[in-house]
Amino acid sequence: MAVVALPATALGQGSELGTITNLHAPASVIRAATGQSVPLAFKDHVFEGDRIDTREGSVSVLLGLDSVATVRPRSSVTFTAANGSRVLTVASGAVRYSVDRTRVPSGAVYEVRTPNAIVRLRGTVLLVEFWPLAPVPPGPLTRICVLSGMVSASTLDGEEIQIGPDGCTFIEDPPPPRLREAPSRSTIGRQ
Repeated sequence: MAVVALPATALGQGSELGTITNLHAPASVIRAATGQSVPLAFKDHVFEGDRIDTREGSVSVLLGLDSVATVRPRSSVTFTAANGSRVLTVASGAVRYSVDRTRVPSGAVYEVRTPNAIVRLRGTVLLVEFWPLAPVPPGPLTRICVLSGMVSASTLDGEEIQIGPDGCTFIEDPPPPRLREAPSRSTIGRQ
């Protein structure tokens, strides 16, 4: 009997986007290729379209050599990429995303998306949180806090704002989504 080792792309997994570098508690990944939920382990690979779901701890993913995404506790984040650009889609919870500007390829676009917001970044450290059922205001709420660098944040309707270091912004629903300045990161507490 012969055993043949095939690369992940041969197994239908899509392209590799990153590697798990920190795992603080049990978490799972739903593989885009199979729809199967499997437990994550240190040094596991993250592939195009995979969704990481955390419970009580966080998971850090090294994406290429230029960025690290930390999926915070009780969060669900999907990883995608196309044409040198990367998109993290937050369905619920929070992600801390750090991009090293000196390593970003020319023309690459890095985004964090929620159901009501788009954040574009380059050489930035930020935290994006999304609550599908926020109590106040009622409905979906995204909070964007920039720890260093600058980002462009917008509603899905195109209303846009630039956010600098220590700046925070809320994007709220119900329709139409609107931008609202949030307390600075320093008044909210450690993230």
